[in-house]
Amino acid sequence: MDLNCKKCTQKYHIPDDQISNRRIYFNCEKCGYKIIIDLRGESWLSYKGFDSKTFSSRDILEGIFFSFNLKNILITFFLLLTYSFFGIIFFLLFTKNSDFFSSYPIASIMFILIISLIMIYIYDIHLYLLSRNTYNRIKLSRNIQFSTITHEIYDDIVPIFMISTGLIIIFVIFFSPVYLMKNNYAPVYEGIFHSFNLILVSIIIFIFFFKNILYSFIAFRNRNFHDTFSGIFRFLAIENINVPVFLFLICSITCCVFLFIHSIVILGLSFIIFLLAPAISGNIGFSATGISPSASAGKFGKLTEVLVKFAGPLNDGAPLIIFSTFLVFIFILSYIINLNQTLSSVAVMIMESNPGRSINKKVILFIIGIIFISFMSLVYFLSLF
Repeated sequence: MDLNCKKCTQKYHIPDDQISNRRIYFNCEKCGYKIIIDLRGESWLSYKGFDSKTFSSRDILEGIFFSFNLKNILITFFLLLTYSFFGIIFFLLFTKNSDFFSSYPIASIMFILIISLIMIYIYDIHLYLLSRNTYNRIKLSRNIQFSTITHEIYDDIVPIFMISTGLIIIFVIFFSPVYLMKNNYAPVYEGIFHSFNLILVSIIIFIFFFKNILYSFIAFRNRNFHDTFSGIFRFLAIENINVPVFLFLICSITCCVFLFIHSIVILGLSFIIFLLAPAISGNIGFSATGISPSASAGKFGKLTEVLVKFAGPLNDGAPLIIFSTFLVFIFILSYIINLNQTLSSVAVMIMESNPGRSINKKVILFIIGIIFISFMSLVYFLSLF
């Protein structure tokens, strides 16, 4: 934060982390004037943004640069790998004990629900940590040591739990009696709580689409439980249309990068399969076109001869080839998830530096026009069928 003495205009610079949500004072070195800074709850209750470099909407592309963070990618990679491992275990568990789970359907559903909620919560905590590390990279140009901010993480665990799985648990508690009551009472019960359940489901759907930005907002600064939710409401009220517009930009950038990387990997995989196919099948070339070992010349002829020589080991190594390909796709997916969360973090910084004015109105109207035209085109093509 940069500020001037009100009496002699002497300039001072104070790090943001030393004054966030605090009240400090000091005497001017030049004139002795007492300078008081009181930011307790100011950035959340009055929402004045943060005193730092001013960002604009075009800076959203900076998120691509910050997404090349090996620490964030590896965090996501090992999380997805762990989820895949437990997914296989649970699949085998349900397969071998299908009779037991079919005999106790309610217990089975509750078991699946609890495991799913735990996995969702851990995944959302991981998104929050990605944003924390991204902000540290942007401000200090280095990765954060999570062990140094454990108390701040503990402060944010409860708000993340409420946003991530708390509302789902509340909905299950209020909606599950419909299936536990007798048929005569279930419709009456649902009629009483229908409005409440409808609002709850609408909030859950909203959070599902905007949770990346919400977790980035929570990670931006450390604060208490009350200020977190009051800040979220004020943030959404002031930014309003800017939030879905940024979400549209983030999804567009993420999809373009994903399609680009996916196309390159698929082409590379297809080329490798093309080279391995003759060796794995025990044939050289394509018999349909009359290509034979003698017709193969140069380096590719020698390559196919070598592949045929090791056809047996290649067939034995097929599971290893599949597993290594799986790891490559998991790594790519990890980068895409990190890219999406990094873009969301940069979007929050842009909106925080320009409250309510982060995107030009012409850009907003242009994007709304594109979405409207795309939607009407989709409706038209669906009507043809």
